[in-house]
Amino acid sequence: MFLGQLLTAGIYLIAARGTDPAAFGRVVAAIGVGLLAISLLEFGTNTLWLRELAAGRIGVDEYGTRLTGKIAVNLIVGLFSFAILSAQHFGTAVLLTVPYCFSIQLATAINVGNRAAGLPHRIGWFTVADRLTAVVMLLVLMGIGVPAEVAMMIGLTLGGFTNAVISFFCMPVQFRPRFRFSRGNPWKGTGAFGAFGIATSVQSLDVTVLAVAGGAASAGLYGAVTRWTQPMMLLASAVAQVLAPLIAASSSNRAAIQKAFQQAWVLCLAVTGCIGVAFFAPTLVSLLLGEEYADSGTVLRLLAIATIPAVMNQPLIALLQLRGLQRAVAISWGLVALGQVAMIAITAGTYGALAAAYSSLFAQTILFVVLGGLSATKLKGQTPM
Repeated sequence: MFLGQLLTAGIYLIAARGTDPAAFGRVVAAIGVGLLAISLLEFGTNTLWLRELAAGRIGVDEYGTRLTGKIAVNLIVGLFSFAILSAQHFGTAVLLTVPYCFSIQLATAINVGNRAAGLPHRIGWFTVADRLTAVVMLLVLMGIGVPAEVAMMIGLTLGGFTNAVISFFCMPVQFRPRFRFSRGNPWKGTGAFGAFGIATSVQSLDVTVLAVAGGAASAGLYGAVTRWTQPMMLLASAVAQVLAPLIAASSSNRAAIQKAFQQAWVLCLAVTGCIGVAFFAPTLVSLLLGEEYADSGTVLRLLAIATIPAVMNQPLIALLQLRGLQRAVAISWGLVALGQVAMIAITAGTYGALAAAYSSLFAQTILFVVLGGLSATKLKGQTPM
């Protein structure tokens, strides 16, 4: 999974070098809107299905019918969105965000079975295959003259579908969903999980809001380096995914807390990586992106510092959600995310890309304090979920 995120950072780096900050900023802004749309359609289903499958409260047949219904709705919405964007004469790169978002939805929903089976390492390799496909397509298409931002979107889309296909056929048979339609509601019981997902995706609008309030060039300077801290975030996310079934199945809150932090050394490794990136940020940007993106050095340094509390938030979020406090997490994260986006909207006109970087730092720090407080006060007892 770490390699997959390194490849993702590389994809954004290559595409950014192949175009100017303004053009790149428009594409990453469109991706931000697409991620919000993904969250609205997903609305916490994956997290709920993971918890229920891991705890044995739903079977693979019900998982399959819910998955089929969600895929059908996503496909209809995707086709409708593509038609509207085409009618409005948006550029090719923006149009391609629609199939890209559908491929993400498909891959993550199918991978619920692998996560419930306790096989997150497989998902890591699926992600590597996904990103390798994207890298190859990006380089080939750029080599024949396709604009960098268009080549990036084609590569990412094909990579997402590759991930979905491999994930399905490599899933253990006892967790592999059977696609069939049912009158049931795929989103049944997802309320708080969905609210959290939307809050997370509101945060992904940082580039979009920055583009509107600070200009496409500022969005490009920010978007060019936002993925560079993802490898460290992935380490924390991987820990949360590995431990999620164990947390959900724990007999007490105290046992769940112990499970959530039994891989603390991985979190320490991620924090060390953040410190290193923060220290060398200007040099890295100058070497990898060139002088046109020189102002991204300070942005990257701030993002690396912001990633430190973000790393610590990952196991806390998993712990609280899987122990029945998903509503408290959703409210907390929602308020913080809205505050982050509002801060960008207010300050981007003056500070440009730095406004988004500072807002990320403030948001993740506040969220860490809030989640830590919830864990200390709400999970003190040993009552099972």
